[in-house]
Amino acid sequence: MERRKAANNEIFDILLKSALITRYENEVSAAMLSADEHTYPAEFHRRLRQIKNTAGRKERISAAGRVFSRLAVTAAAAMGILFGCLLTRPEVSAAVGNVFRSIFSTHDSYSFTAGSDTDFNQNIRLGYVPEGYELREAYYSENNVILTYESTDSTYIFFEYGLGSNSQISYDNERHKFIEINNNNTTYYFYEAMDADSESSLIWYQGGYYYSIDAQISKKEFVKMAENIQF
Repeated sequence: MERRKAANNEIFDILLKSALITRYENEVSAAMLSADEHTYPAEFHRRLRQIKNTAGRKERISAAGRVFSRLAVTAAAAMGILFGCLLTRPEVSAAVGNVFRSIFSTHDSYSFTAGSDTDFNQNIRLGYVPEGYELREAYYSENNVILTYESTDSTYIFFEYGLGSNSQISYDNERHKFIEINNNNTTYYFYEAMDADSESSLIWYQGGYYYSIDAQISKKEFVKMAENIQF
């Protein structure tokens, strides 16, 4: 049984790599024929992270398909996310409560442990957002939700949450400053962008769920949003 499972997994890898390479070749050909500069939507990197967060091989392929259909992702970027994090080993690992943090040379990876008896609430919202932001889009899957808030000047807040069990999420540690915040018996992991034009991120675990917020706002506003979650 184990050998058959391993063989099936290998087939899935081969098929996915082949499909991504074919897509990459087609997009490169099209790009070479076009003189227009291509720019990705503001949600590009955020949605790519969703591919990697999905647990199983089949689920990763399914999630990738949903994102490709909406964002026209290049195969090179997709392969970097799908396979890059699987081919490296952490330099340092640390566990705090239900949160397990692995530190790599280019990113920090978080995984979570939680009971499987937690019912998934898809109605969680940010009870507070800075002035000028409104909820614009909601993305639902079996184990997580991504909410997009947009401001009047077209800046975004991305709020993601999901069941902690078997979930994984990563953050760039080369262009962000890591700060651990302990407030009201909750540990928050803050990644402050070094570039003013980039998003900072806040991640935490609470009550069987992981939460993350990505935005170009102050650390104080991040924590205020995190402390005002509505269920």
